[in-house]
Amino acid sequence: MHHIQQNSLSPNLYFKRQTVLSKNIVFMNQVKEILNKKSYFYLLDKKDQDMLIQNIKIKNYSNNQIIAHQNSDFNNIFIFLEGSIKVRWTTDGDKSLTETFLINSEIYNIIPVVTEEKLIYNYTSHGKSKIAIIPGDIFCEALKRNYEATYQILKLVSQRFNHLLKKNYQRHNFSLKVNLALEILKLIENYQIEQNQISSLPIRINQENLAELLNTTRQKINKELNWFAQENILYARYNKIEILDYNKLVDISKYQHYN
Repeated sequence: MHHIQQNSLSPNLYFKRQTVLSKNIVFMNQVKEILNKKSYFYLLDKKDQDMLIQNIKIKNYSNNQIIAHQNSDFNNIFIFLEGSIKVRWTTDGDKSLTETFLINSEIYNIIPVVTEEKLIYNYTSHGKSKIAIIPGDIFCEALKRNYEATYQILKLVSQRFNHLLKKNYQRHNFSLKVNLALEILKLIENYQIEQNQISSLPIRINQENLAELLNTTRQKINKELNWFAQENILYARYNKIEILDYNKLVDISKYQHYN
């Protein structure tokens, strides 16, 4: 850590810089704690672990700020630490569609880095967000030297691909009501909320966000949300979703169609 001499700075500036450094140390410790629990990291050789940690940079993003652009060369791995991040597509008509919200404390952008291909989507912050960035070339070189860690990354990518196929099937074959229940349960799972602590989603999300996630209209989402409210299952207002009956929400998610 760089030492800042107080006599060269005003007291306020010195305090602000020291605060920033302290926060960076806190977040670096958070990154280490996250990685130490991941098999793809602790199976790496100690030298490769140290190399990854030494090259990590923490970055902050304001609300709705693009982290990486569609069709760009974003050759970095990143770990989502705080806030929310959307994966969005931009259509030929410049319309943006949200595909999913990323899971906290997980590693992302593996496929574009490994395949050396351009991004086919945007990463966009949803509220103030913080990520840890790992240079893609250092990540790939570490995997080349560590076969067991590489297998764990392959397993992770395969699980995500299987989830994507499952979600695509559900969108085409399940009713909107069931898909909405599944999407909300997925957000609860992503934020690792204990069942006995569920009161509301810790993410600001509105009808437009839900419509984009489920590839439908705000009017249809509003109709379904009104039904959920009438049944005392959940209540949506002011970009927040309050969960009133978690077990009923789970019951609905088990059907293909629910009337």
